[in-house]
Parts: sequence; structure tokens; C-alpha cells
Amino acid sequence: MRTLLLSTCLMASTATLANECEINIEGSIELDKEIIMIETEDGDHVRLNESELWVNGQSIALSSDQQTYLGDYFNSIQQSVPLTFDIAMEAIDIAGTGVTAAFGGLLGEDDELVDELSDSFSLFKEKMHDSFYDASGRMHFNSSTGSNNFFGEGFDEELSEEIESLVSRSVGRLMIALGTKMLFGDDDGGDFEQRMEAFGEDLEQQMDLKAEHIEQKADELCDTLLAVESNESRLRYSIPELKNFHVLNVDTDYKM
Repeated sequence: MRTLLLSTCLMASTATLANECEINIEGSIELDKEIIMIETEDGDHVRLNESELWVNGQSIALSSDQQTYLGDYFNSIQQSVPLTFDIAMEAIDIAGTGVTAAFGGLLGEDDELVDELSDSFSLFKEKMHDSFYDASGRMHFNSSTGSNNFFGEGFDEELSEEIESLVSRSVGRLMIALGTKMLFGDDDGGDFEQRMEAFGEDLEQQMDLKAEHIEQKADELCDTLLAVESNESRLRYSIPELKNFHVLNVDTDYKM
């Protein structure tokens, strides 16, 4: 049982990047409605939308080419945020499916404990939704919060801690329920072990399919963030006020 749960947790927390790329943010990026606000490691404050740029509070006049670069940069960040959200939600779904299926396979899908676990993952999804969208449904994103830092350690740790907390709170009740089934039910130890083996194999197949889907989105996110990095370089070399503008670093040689 312990091996099954640990495998589920590991799959859920690492599927988000799945050997695709590593993203590092030097400074912070905040998206609020139609404005992107960036603070570089050097302390510069950059504010922009699709056609306007401010650096340290000063409006910067832009040529036609520079406006194009700025628009491309703005749009590529806008595209990356919902992708990040989708991957976060699917990672939570994978974790939730694994944990609730594991307990459901042992106790029965209609068991009260299984319902409680399912509700806990639903609440976690609501929390993640609120970290990406405001009450009116408009995107907001802040890399400095840690929980949605393009899948830096913050999100991975938060999801792992949530799973660990749920399992630790539930494992005592699980052992009591299993002991009751073994003592007063019709199963003997050998039959129980066989059922668990078959259940584990079926769950692994389901999780592999889900992981493949999330890897495709991770590929798309990496490509989008590479576009952000490329557009950032164009801004840095074409606008003197952004000569030290280097916020996003994407490593495509990264391997988990």
C-alpha cells in the first residue's frame, strides 16, 4: 500500500515537467488583467501591456518594430499562464485519482473516507484556481508567491505536502477498516494480495495515460516559454532602457 501511494505521489508531482525543460525566473513576473509588471534582480520595475512600456515609472516611446516585439512578448506570457494553470489542475487530478482510487480499491468507492479525500482534492483545485483567476474570471499570476512559479519547487512541494497530509490523516482509519475486513470479511490474505496486485496494475495503466496527456501540455508550455525568452532578448537588444532585462531562463536540456 505504501509503495503504491508513494508511486502515485511521485508521478503526480513530476509529470508537470516530465523531462521537458526547467524554467527559472530571475526577479518576479506579475500579470493582473491586461498589465504585466516585472521586477528584475537589479531592481528595475518594468510595466507593460500589448503596446505600451514603462520602465521605473517612465513611459518609453517605441518604434513600430519595438511595439511588435513588445506585443509578441506580452502575448506569449498571456498564453503561458493558462497553460500553467491547466498543467497544475491536471497534476492535482492525477494525484487525486491515484490516492482516491487506491483507498477506493481497498475500502470501496462509496466509503466515507474516499468521499472525504475526493472533497479535499476538490478544495485544493479551488485554491489553485483562485491563484490564477480573480472573481470575474480574469487571469492574474504572480511568480513571487511560489505556488505557481511556472512549476518551480513551490507548486511541487505544496502538492506533495497536501497528499502527505491527506494520507497521514487517513491511514489510521484505513488500517482499522482493513483489519475489520480481514477479520470479519470473506477475504483471506492471499486473495487480498492478488486483488491488490491486479488493482495496482490497472491503476498504473490509467495513470500512464493521464501522464502522457500532461506531458503534451508540458511540451507546449516549454515552447511558449521559449518564445517568451526569445522575445525578451529582442526587447533587451532593441530598447536601451531594457539593456539589463533578463528575467526568464529556459533550459531545454533539463532532465528530471
